[in-house]
Amino acid sequence: REEYMINLVCENFKNVVIVTNTGNPIELGLADDSRVGAVINMGMPGTRGSIGIGRILTGDVNPSGKLADTWAYDLSTAAAYATSGFEGVGRYTDLTAPYTEYRENIYTGYYWYETADKEGFWDSDFAKKTWKIKNGYKDVVQYPFGFGLSYTNFEWLVTSASLLRTAEDGTTEKIKLGKKAVIEQGDKIEIEVMVTNVGNVAGKDVVELYYSAPYKKGGIEKSAIKLGAFAKTPEIKPGEFGKVTLTMDVEEMKSYDCYDKNDNGFMGYELEQGDYELSLRTDVHTEKDMEEGSYTLSVTDEIFYEYDTVTGEKVENQFTTYTNSKSGASSKINEPFVTKAHSLDGSENEGGEIKYLTRENFIDTFPLEKGANRAAGNLKTDSYDVVTPIADPNAVAPKFNSKDTEYILDDLKGIPYDDEMWNDLVSQLTFEECCKVITVTGGNSFGTTALDKIGKKRTIDADGPCGFNNNVIGKNDLKAVNYPCDTVIAQTWNWYIAYEVGASLGIEGAALGIQGWYGPGGNLHRSAMGGRNFEYYSEDGLLAGTICAYHVLGAKKEGLLAYIKHIGANEDDKDRAAGTGAYKWLTEQAMRENYLKPFEWAVKVGKANGLMGSVTRTGGVRSTGSYAMLTAIVRNEWGFRGTVITDYYCGGTINDIDEGVRAGNTQVLHTDKSPSLFDDRTSATAKACIFKAAKDILFAQSDVAYYSETAPDKENTGITGTRTEISVFAWWVPVLIGVDVLSAALMGFWIFLAIRKAKMQAA
Repeated sequence: REEYMINLVCENFKNVVIVTNTGNPIELGLADDSRVGAVINMGMPGTRGSIGIGRILTGDVNPSGKLADTWAYDLSTAAAYATSGFEGVGRYTDLTAPYTEYRENIYTGYYWYETADKEGFWDSDFAKKTWKIKNGYKDVVQYPFGFGLSYTNFEWLVTSASLLRTAEDGTTEKIKLGKKAVIEQGDKIEIEVMVTNVGNVAGKDVVELYYSAPYKKGGIEKSAIKLGAFAKTPEIKPGEFGKVTLTMDVEEMKSYDCYDKNDNGFMGYELEQGDYELSLRTDVHTEKDMEEGSYTLSVTDEIFYEYDTVTGEKVENQFTTYTNSKSGASSKINEPFVTKAHSLDGSENEGGEIKYLTRENFIDTFPLEKGANRAAGNLKTDSYDVVTPIADPNAVAPKFNSKDTEYILDDLKGIPYDDEMWNDLVSQLTFEECCKVITVTGGNSFGTTALDKIGKKRTIDADGPCGFNNNVIGKNDLKAVNYPCDTVIAQTWNWYIAYEVGASLGIEGAALGIQGWYGPGGNLHRSAMGGRNFEYYSEDGLLAGTICAYHVLGAKKEGLLAYIKHIGANEDDKDRAAGTGAYKWLTEQAMRENYLKPFEWAVKVGKANGLMGSVTRTGGVRSTGSYAMLTAIVRNEWGFRGTVITDYYCGGTINDIDEGVRAGNTQVLHTDKSPSLFDDRTSATAKACIFKAAKDILFAQSDVAYYSETAPDKENTGITGTRTEISVFAWWVPVLIGVDVLSAALMGFWIFLAIRKAKMQAA
């Protein structure tokens, strides 16, 4: 019907522009029709966004957005297609539960399309037969990731390209990037680019920096190219320029080896030996036509990131039980509070091994279908049933209802999380009060209950992520702004816009009496078939993480606690609950490099204090009961200090609050659920975990309030890759143009004289 309508319009009108009003990439081959003049992707633009479309069409505004996803001619060419969306969900034959297998491994979005192109996959007989491809990549990808057009043109000039290296005395050495610079752990890459508007209309541009890591067949899975940094210019008038500085930690180029695939005896993040190529591009597939826009960096000795470079905490496999028979490297999963946890990759399942896509052999491992429904086997008793809460024999019960101190919550603003004052504050509460702050909202709404004893006020939360929404709880009288969806915000490629949207939400929340926001969405666009893609930013973890971090930071600056959702492989919405909770199977490398990355950036850069779990399973473990994810990685590795709330609390086999508080889940999203929700109210383990959960909730509320009061206005913390300078007049442009014009005139006059002389001699 859409194609028929567009064809009808093209037959009757001279100027045709297609406007796509969708939250997901769609098959848009019809736009290649020569009768179609242009395409604008408006996404889901919110209350006022459609006005912007009119201003763009009339030329009052010059568009400067870039796609946050790959738009393919045929959605089924995506490696995740067969195992995503409505048709990609499998069923266990002996268990009333669905499952999704992330068989594409790390190869989602452009990680797949560009790597497949690098390996010649699109020119293979397999691709030609499966999708009738004749011209390789050109027949597959219509609009690459990062693509976007403007009404003007820009030229780029690298004014400086350096490695920044910190010496032992703390000074920074600036090493000019040559043809092959040798990099060391801790180095940063800094590239300054002058962007000149050589067209006739004022506009903004995005400078994109990509890297390609060395790959060895059969080794660590790697995308052929990945985004490393980006920067958006200010508005530049014709003949003027703006300067942007892209900075990237060399650590950004690391890969996570969860199986020791290179047999070096190490499992974790590492930079392998070899050459790393950097290139400045207008989109992931197109290098910028410029004099100097690519560099080669060399790693001469393997660089291991055994410890997190932000927190200093040990980084190791948390989801994978595996021993490399050749190197002897070994790992076990870390789930102390579940009966038995299975490896995230499904390798321990009785239903058979999952075949993951590998760059070593794309043709034989490409998932064309979801696979036959399989048996769950021992999953039911190991991880499906809710069992008696596990107790830690070494746990020590904390003190409750203490009279030793008389703190109120406001007394602890700015006090670090590990300060003993926090334990003193929580110890003033009774055990029942600690249970209550976890499970009771204190009214017919979302939020947390009041605790008068310590001066904690009741908080009101609202659902999101595109603004406040109370429809999910039946209260439709809330008047709030509908902001552009997260994908549209990501397509600005502008961290400061995300910050301003977050701050606007915070200001609005203060006016409405709302302190908590169930948003934004940190999940990735695993495929175009994701039912809630509009709630999430992008298919790329770095872009999603950067925009999410500043979205959250803006909200925090204005006193709004953002609960980023839904941590734990929640990219598909189909059957995620279904009364059982869907199992999600994927490699730990994919989990860390792809699906956890936006949340990691939000915690480390965005200073996030809130997360929302999912109603899925992380492997075989309930996501809200995953100690490996919510404690070992989020809290220990990343340094998260705050609260994790469930998605809508379902009970049954989907959520178990006793398991949850042991794992690091601290709140229940429900309406006035009684503290009796806990089955274990007597063990030292339960008391210690409930005590800590109450502390996490109180700290999150306090830290947001303190940050709001002390953070500077219009904060610019200089996130990696986004520092810009205000546009100034490029005086040398008209001079050079004048010189060129004069030279051309003189050359033309010289040619005229030469021809005239030749004719005279001939005569």
